Amino acid sequence: MCEHTRLLLGSRYALLDPVYGEAPVRSHRTKVERVLVTLGASVHTDALRSAVAAVDAAFEGIHIGVVTGPFGAPGGMIGAATPGRNKVIDYGGLRDLRQVMLDADLAVTGAGVTLSELAATATAAVMIQTEPNQARNVAAFQNAGAAIFAGPAEAADLQARVLATARRLAEDAQLRAHLGAEGRRLVDGQGARRVAKELISLATARRS
Repeated sequence: MCEHTRLLLGSRYALLDPVYGEAPVRSHRTKVERVLVTLGASVHTDALRSAVAAVDAAFEGIHIGVVTGPFGAPGGMIGAATPGRNKVIDYGGLRDLRQVMLDADLAVTGAGVTLSELAATATAAVMIQTEPNQARNVAAFQNAGAAIFAGPAEAADLQARVLATARRLAEDAQLRAHLGAEGRRLVDGQGARRVAKELISLATARRS
């Protein structure tokens, strides 16, 4: 390895849109009113439908926002929730999720970049691992007490796992606030700024 090599590893250097570096402004409601369900850019329609069905069963009379991602099939969530039980809003492939995250009391999410964005917005999160390369993220967030792991996307009992976790969080506003705070502590949204600073420092050192 070159003597000038610098390894920028871990959540401190998570490359997020700089807007996520802004301090999140959110209200910690005692009762869950809004839940966000998204598995990021991955295409796991069955897992996403299971997550939506679980959240629908765990709550009544709330808003459930669903982001199917850029590759999600239009109408893929039809029938996933019980008609009239909750208000399900399909955001399709919405790219800018920050405000939707800030509005949510809770999120069910894949464990990739979207998880880091949720952490930066101090949103309590339930993780679903959609890809093998997300295993380290899952472990890091679990160890930090920053999110709860429901299971892998291919788990046969995924819906039951998400349902149990959602019900647990529904009854515990303090736990939701704790997860959000620890998430923000783990990912503060300043990663891109830190990486840029390191690159400038490295370029300056090479010229000297």
